[in-house]
Amino acid sequence: VGLCWIVAQLVSVAWTRWAPASRTRLRLIGAVTGSAVALMLIALSWFSLGFYVNDLTRSQRFASLYSDTAGLGVKHGWSLYGVQRYAQAAEVGQADLHRFGDSIRSEALQLIGMSRYRQGDTTAAIVALRAAIEANAGDGQAHARLATVLVEQGDVVQAIEHLRQCVA
Repeated sequence: VGLCWIVAQLVSVAWTRWAPASRTRLRLIGAVTGSAVALMLIALSWFSLGFYVNDLTRSQRFASLYSDTAGLGVKHGWSLYGVQRYAQAAEVGQADLHRFGDSIRSEALQLIGMSRYRQGDTTAAIVALRAAIEANAGDGQAHARLATVLVEQGDVVQAIEHLRQCVA
């Protein structure tokens, strides 16, 4: 975005340079105005760049701007999960589950389940992941995530069954 504004400034300078000499005052106003606008937009672009540095800051920004949109909190929770902030990820999933209910139930429960799994609570993880599958039995990712936890717990037979459902 900043590069576009630099190009716009260069065009403004070129216009003022080759404008007729009788319009000196107009050229000066155009140059000053164009420069001020371009500099403000470049500064705004650089300022807003900090919100989009990585997935975590980007998802946090979107979740704060569009807090009434179902699923954005869960997406932010997965970003927290990705940087190993499992307790916060589970809290975000729980909050979104209470706020939006059935529309995001499966995804929120998967987030909660995998966060609990990474925190070492496999029992709570299995309960949450089974509830996610009940909410949406056709979600292959929920079956795959449950299979991951079941293998860790040593229940390979059930894990294979869930993996079969994952690809079906």
